[in-house]
Amino acid sequence: MIVQKITATEMVQSLTGFEEIAIDQTMRVDPYTDGERKPMLVLRALVFVMHKREGHKDHEAREYALSMPMSELSEVFADETPDLDPEEPETPSGEDSAPSE
Repeated sequence: MIVQKITATEMVQSLTGFEEIAIDQTMRVDPYTDGERKPMLVLRALVFVMHKREGHKDHEAREYALSMPMSELSEVFADETPDLDPEEPETPSGEDSAPSE
């Protein structure tokens, strides 16, 4: 079974209020405001939520997320930049599009 990865942004957008509280209380980080200051800890907080969604208790999910090597952590989420089609080099939403002819 192939599971498609989601981006960290998509994961943040899927958070519920209960998950936000769990992140704050258990991981001591705010996924909305600490992204620039503590980006790896925010990614760990998202892994914590993913693990909780699989049915693990808070302390188990925290241990899992904090024990993960950074090399593995960077592989959990899909790349944030879209893959460009060489046949159509324009970017999504018309941003940075090729000049019109």
